[in-house]
Amino acid sequence: YTSRFWKEHCFALDIKGTVCRIIESVDYIGGMYGAAHTKPSPFICLLLKLLQLGPDQNIIEEMILQSDFKYLRALAAMYLRLAGRGEDVYEVLEMLMVDFRKLVYRPTEIASMEIIHMDEFVDKLLHEDEVLGIRFVRLPKRIMLQNTYHLGPYESPMWHVVEDMQIQPAKKRVLKPDEDQERDQDQNAKTRQRTQASDSAEGKKDEYSEEHWNKIRAELGLKPLQ
Repeated sequence: YTSRFWKEHCFALDIKGTVCRIIESVDYIGGMYGAAHTKPSPFICLLLKLLQLGPDQNIIEEMILQSDFKYLRALAAMYLRLAGRGEDVYEVLEMLMVDFRKLVYRPTEIASMEIIHMDEFVDKLLHEDEVLGIRFVRLPKRIMLQNTYHLGPYESPMWHVVEDMQIQPAKKRVLKPDEDQERDQDQNAKTRQRTQASDSAEGKKDEYSEEHWNKIRAELGLKPLQ
């Protein structure tokens, strides 16, 4: 609460202002940094603001399912992991495993930035107990939620990507009678051109043979070529 970013940009924001501030100010994912990890990143400040406001589940899901602003999606996904029910976390976040956009990520334990992808960040939220120095409440096992009928069987979103990438077999084009005749005429014309070119090359070879030049040299009174 004593950081400059919080005082200047987060104080007295409502949910609409918070969403706008996330879009404008967050350009990397990070937690606390600096000496002894005392400086909060804009990402962590605005995550705290969301936790203060406690928006409805529908608002958070809209922030996650929109695809125009990737850091808004990432921040809302982390909020859902912190404040959502286990079945909601699985159902919503598993849909993001087909988002492969790059994110700038600043781990708490090192000072430098690195590049990760959205699906990697979501995987951290689903399977790790701590992200950006924040410890999560342990998620119940997915199989337990399935056995208690709180969650349906897992269906990988990658199946839809694979189906879209499947190449349909090319259809063989059937030529019309006129097109078939034109194709035969073109092939015959090309054959004649190749034959004429071959005959011309042989004629030139005979024209410039040794016997031809010896005949010319004899007429000029010169010795024949050896």
